[in-house]
Amino acid sequence: MLHINPVLSYADLELPLPGPRQLWEAKSAIEWKEIYLYLEPLGTERLPSLVDLLQDMSQLRAFQGRIDTHAVAFVLLHGIAALIKEYHRLRFISKGHCKHWNALLISSRHQELCAALQYFRTVCSALQDPPRPEIDLVYEATSIFLYASLEELQLFAGKEDKNEARRVYHSALEWINSVDSRRAILHAGQTVRAAKAIPVVSLRGFLAITVYHASLEFWSYSVVSRTKTNPARAMAISGSSPQVVRSPPEMVVFLDAEETPDVQKFISLACGDPALQGLQGTASLV
Repeated sequence: MLHINPVLSYADLELPLPGPRQLWEAKSAIEWKEIYLYLEPLGTERLPSLVDLLQDMSQLRAFQGRIDTHAVAFVLLHGIAALIKEYHRLRFISKGHCKHWNALLISSRHQELCAALQYFRTVCSALQDPPRPEIDLVYEATSIFLYASLEELQLFAGKEDKNEARRVYHSALEWINSVDSRRAILHAGQTVRAAKAIPVVSLRGFLAITVYHASLEFWSYSVVSRTKTNPARAMAISGSSPQVVRSPPEMVVFLDAEETPDVQKFISLACGDPALQGLQGTASLV
């Protein structure tokens, strides 16, 4: 998710997952032994690895008494994020008149990743200890990039130069008119919601970067939406006038609130104007 190639691939991580946090925090060998003996016996079974979890995420629940579920959930999410990154690479080379890659294969891969993330959330909801807000934050941030390319977002935001921004603008117009754009900003809104549940002193490092990614998603959606109704601005970006006319103001749909039927209408039918609940009032994205 940080757009940096990892030193190790998720496929290489076949070591057993870390044991319960109580063992790591034991203050003495005697305390460690008491905690270890109190744990549910493992028998002849081997603790699963990240590879095992990616093959069957239900093992997270099955071994929850023998592993650090909080840390393992983080590891599993990063493994899924690596798979999403690979999906975007394959999707990139399959664009246009591609002779060697089937669009149905790309679409099928996307559906598998969506199902995997949904199953991850289901498994986490069945754990004895509910997932911490940090897990929700990374889950929502990971979900953003099922429906939006981080590389294209960064290029559109000016990572390279104006020419690169103009190059991705046309694909951004296609994206903004699709259901994927609305799903992406919904997950971005839920990322903000999860961040609000985390103490400010803990919202740092990678967690802070996920909030930045959500902000980048909001900015891109807002800019492209508004250029569709502003010919001069659209021409400045793409060199051509937009062809879509914005509809009259509609009901406000808060992306950083609980999911409601109105949110589902916005996702499926584009009904409503997306917004965030700001400290100084409603912050509209369009």
